Amino acid sequence: MRKLSSRPRKRRRIVGVVALAATVLSLVVAVPANAGTLVATGQRCGLATLIYVRGSLEAAGSGSMYGGRVYQSGGIGQRLVNFGLAVDNDQLIPVYQEALNYPAAVWSADGTNYVNSVAIGVSRLRAEIEDIATTCPHTNILLAGYSQGAHVIGDVIDSTTSTQLSSNAKSKIAAVALWGDPTYVPGESWDAAGNPSARGRFWRNTHAFSQYVGTKWTENGPTSISRVVSYCLAGDAWCQAAYPGGQTIHESYNTTSGWAFMRQFLIDSDRHQ
Repeated sequence: MRKLSSRPRKRRRIVGVVALAATVLSLVVAVPANAGTLVATGQRCGLATLIYVRGSLEAAGSGSMYGGRVYQSGGIGQRLVNFGLAVDNDQLIPVYQEALNYPAAVWSADGTNYVNSVAIGVSRLRAEIEDIATTCPHTNILLAGYSQGAHVIGDVIDSTTSTQLSSNAKSKIAAVALWGDPTYVPGESWDAAGNPSARGRFWRNTHAFSQYVGTKWTENGPTSISRVVSYCLAGDAWCQAAYPGGQTIHESYNTTSGWAFMRQFLIDSDRHQ
């Protein structure tokens, strides 16, 4: 997403300055300004393109690219910074990074702002995925979303809805990582180990991401594994509907481990045999 430099591993900085999800219950929490610096490598049509989708009230980026669908810089969100740093610190895998340009708005009294924000995010993310799948046919698409961002991603990849991605676009999605998804469903194959058993604030159909299954190659041969992982903490205000008390938990995700999940599909999965 950023302007390329003549020197390797030098790109425009992405800096997140954020405040996290607010609710109809007025849960608005400020976040420290320094969200860190991310260094992007690779090209949009290279090995992999990673799209970040930030959570409610996290700071927007600046400028826009690709029909206004992504920011020119910034906009990844405070909670995904550590994940992004893990991506940058991986010297073996070049990943082009971009952040979805959408409102990430909070609820109004009747929920309209949140609903409209998600709808805008879904429309733009779907269009961006379809564009990458068409113009970059050999590129793996990676999706990372927190809170409302996870909701947006889930709506785009949900195979039980009538507005699905094209089969071509689905085939290009290598891995998806979600944190604190308000539409979390327990007992699914993509739920991270140790996730709790309650549903999220909004209900999603079961088996919504069941089409995203790949083959992981191990010393014992191939094994099927979901290309989606959803992390949900017990007591989370949104993925466990434990509000208002669970907002602090909702803000406590360490997103670094999401990269270990994603990178396996770029190294030894059926997409690269």
